[in-house]
Amino acid sequence: MLGYPDGMDERSAVTQWADWLELTALFSASSTISRSDVRELMELRAVSDDEVGAMLDDAFNTIADRESVLGPTYPLERARTRIGARRPRQQCVSFSFLLALGTRHLFSASIRVDNEAARLFEYVTAAAIARYLNGQSVRIGAPREAPVPTSFRHCLEFLGRLMGESSRMPMNPRAQDENVDVVGWSPFADGKPGQLIVLAQCKTQRDWDQALDSVNLDVWNEQMAWGVTPVRAFAFPFVLDERRHSWKYVAKQGGIPFDRLRLSGLARDEDLSEDVRERIARWCDAYALGLPDPSSLT
Repeated sequence: MLGYPDGMDERSAVTQWADWLELTALFSASSTISRSDVRELMELRAVSDDEVGAMLDDAFNTIADRESVLGPTYPLERARTRIGARRPRQQCVSFSFLLALGTRHLFSASIRVDNEAARLFEYVTAAAIARYLNGQSVRIGAPREAPVPTSFRHCLEFLGRLMGESSRMPMNPRAQDENVDVVGWSPFADGKPGQLIVLAQCKTQRDWDQALDSVNLDVWNEQMAWGVTPVRAFAFPFVLDERRHSWKYVAKQGGIPFDRLRLSGLARDEDLSEDVRERIARWCDAYALGLPDPSSLT
């Protein structure tokens, strides 16, 4: 079992205790956690036995809800008094990575999200969006990696060829990615313009909601001669808790929301390149080494 989650946010405590249960099952030596194990930990935090019981019920019920939403892609299962991992994190790389990014704030000594983690999150988001559209996607966030050109001008030209659309010159010659990290589209067999296109921004910081309206479609419509104006999307590795954020507000401001549960239900390990899967596995291994062990319970 992992140590005490000292970064708990009172407004999202139920969501975060469920996150902690998932993290313990996949990132600690304990692949199974009992209610009594969790009760012992919660007693360090809760005021009364009644409060502990209610928090336990809420956390275990949240796990059951997530299992219901994600179905067979969910790597945990809930019994009456226990929660266990169906498979180790090495066999659910995308899910484990999204979980790690979304729970790092629970521990004061957790790994910071570096540039590598941000890039990997964009690759996972690209895989999820391609599956959602039953189409294709590409990561274009700066700094770009092959085969996507590093210069933004050449990136736009690359996008045009890839999508069967027409590109123009960047409006800002010094632009990096104009706040779009992933482009997804659902092509027709004829390969002609006039298709569903998604422009997605990805944010891994806890203040992700401060950047919801950053993608400017007017700018993108000047840089790409789309057949049809794209729709926006916004991806973040946290479970959207409606006690903190209105789902409709996030959708209106940022476009289609892809929170951790939506991403986890869509992204498949097999949709990622072998190189990206290996990089994610290494990042998760390093993350696991920074998590508190049971000696921190007291």
